[in-house]
Amino acid sequence: MQTGVRKVGTQLLVSVIAVACGSTDSTPRPSGLVAARVVAAAGFSWRAIDLPHRGLRLYIQQGTVAAAAPRGLTESVVRAQTDVLALLGEPLILPRPSANLPADPAALFFLGSWDDMRRLTGRPLAGFVQPGEATAFFVWAPDYRAPLRHELAHLYTFQRWGLPAGGEAATWLVEGIGVWAGGPCLGQSSDALAAGLLARGRLPSVEDLSARFRDLEENVAMPAAGSLIAFIQVREGIAGLRARWRSGPDLLLPDRALSAAWRTHVARIRPAALDIARVLQEGC
Repeated sequence: MQTGVRKVGTQLLVSVIAVACGSTDSTPRPSGLVAARVVAAAGFSWRAIDLPHRGLRLYIQQGTVAAAAPRGLTESVVRAQTDVLALLGEPLILPRPSANLPADPAALFFLGSWDDMRRLTGRPLAGFVQPGEATAFFVWAPDYRAPLRHELAHLYTFQRWGLPAGGEAATWLVEGIGVWAGGPCLGQSSDALAAGLLARGRLPSVEDLSARFRDLEENVAMPAAGSLIAFIQVREGIAGLRARWRSGPDLLLPDRALSAAWRTHVARIRPAALDIARVLQEGC
């Protein structure tokens, strides 16, 4: 999989369009409502990179570290997209309903700082996907690892699988898939972090993950959900995760036997903990 990414690396910059200001008519317009408003926002200028063979368009804030090295960013995006789609068992490009209707690319925005992210979107996050459209935002700053795989997992599960049938009760599933796709954080797996929570008496039950995911501390809820998703995927494959995504609350959660087996599995793992200050400064 890595080798395949490197082979396409020399063909990444298919179309590079530099634009002078955020509201210029020459800026390629995304189809999403929020993405279109962002492109037109005053005070921001964008360099757009079209990757039609990947179904992507990157909007890079001018004057940032990403704009100074667009090839490195683009290669990172393609590598993350390839890995995430492989994990999800999804094709790169879905068949179009009509050959005469071009597929709209996903719009990925890359900003140079958290202040710019807050100024543009009102959300001081390192990355997020806009609900209801194929649009994602990332901070791409020096010495910081943006959550590309995590957020692309959100983008493609919502785009390909639809809204989770379990609603809010499926938040653990949504975020757990993001954590699972994101891989280790500072070298620590979700299993090791979940084992650390278990050793400290803080590993939530499956029922708690479902009922109050957003009430739990992020450094508790996220690794626990990621570990549980990884365990389910090994047992049931991606088809099992997809089936739970499309199931209502009654069928969404693992049964008692699977929940107990997960905790037994976690108990066998060498425990670890994250340096939260370092995660905030460097990313995962």
